[in-house]
Amino acid sequence: MKWLQWSTLDLKHGIGGVETHARSVHRELKRMDIISEISSDSSILLKSEWDVIHTHGSALNVIDDLKAKLIKNSTKKPIWIHTLHGLTHERMNACDEWLWPGGYGAIARELLGVATADILLAVHPNMPFFQWLRKQKKRCVVCSNGWDSWNQQNLPESLPIEVKEKLDLFKNFWAYIGRAEDKVKGKELVFEIIKENSSLQIVAVPGRGFENEPRVFKTDNLSPAQIRTLLNLSQGLILTSRYEGLPLVVLEALAEGVPVVSTKVGGLSSLSPLLQGLYLIDDAKPKNLIEAMKIAENLDMSMEARNERARKNKTFLRTWKDVTQTIVNVVKDEMRDREV
Repeated sequence: MKWLQWSTLDLKHGIGGVETHARSVHRELKRMDIISEISSDSSILLKSEWDVIHTHGSALNVIDDLKAKLIKNSTKKPIWIHTLHGLTHERMNACDEWLWPGGYGAIARELLGVATADILLAVHPNMPFFQWLRKQKKRCVVCSNGWDSWNQQNLPESLPIEVKEKLDLFKNFWAYIGRAEDKVKGKELVFEIIKENSSLQIVAVPGRGFENEPRVFKTDNLSPAQIRTLLNLSQGLILTSRYEGLPLVVLEALAEGVPVVSTKVGGLSSLSPLLQGLYLIDDAKPKNLIEAMKIAENLDMSMEARNERARKNKTFLRTWKDVTQTIVNVVKDEMRDREV
């Protein structure tokens, strides 16, 4: 089977959740002996007879999609998959961005991806649009996100020397991981939390968006394996987003037994209530987040306790192998239906 994941995003090198999702699925497809490629080059769509063409979110281009339709009319019609990682109109609502012209373009591209797809995937089940399409008998499957996006050998990776030296000066710290320069990430809440808690240390990866806040230590870019190392040194992960799909960093922290304090947004409400160390805040006010952080700090943070939490949490979380197997299974179902 020849499988192409294609997007206008840089799937090979980008650091966002969509790119990490694509690379992790790519890794697992190859482990299953499936010929897998990831690309943002539109010419690759016409260079080969693909069995599967797999696109993501709103990162499409209308012209390139019209080119892709030529493939659907060829002698070998590929199975077209589109994955929704979130919905732009929900983000626009959460951030009050109704005057953002680019948002309407993103919505149109999402609709194009959905209309083109034979199979629609979603990273969590709480997308109204996805649920409506499922009722219309479109082939729709929740694929979820995985937690093990580290390096191939799944080994820990040392932090850069300058980061490690700075962390050694902190007695305790909380990790913030995300593109804080994006309005959707709600960095203002972090500023307010810092103002109300003079002893709080925040370490931000990569740190963009916090340039003018001296009490936030900015690490610059870290690899997934280095982020794992950082999480295990922290008291917990703080996430203040106005909207999310199903953030990988939350899954990764929980799978390490690291506490997470987060606003209750997007697909986070679909996670199991039995996960240990997860504190979801409905009313996103600084005092509520600070209170949850204090509760989390009372957890047993010994390595033995973290490992036990991690062991239990992994029973409610999916690996990237699980995610990829779900996607491959639905493709095989589509193939069987085409043979009938």
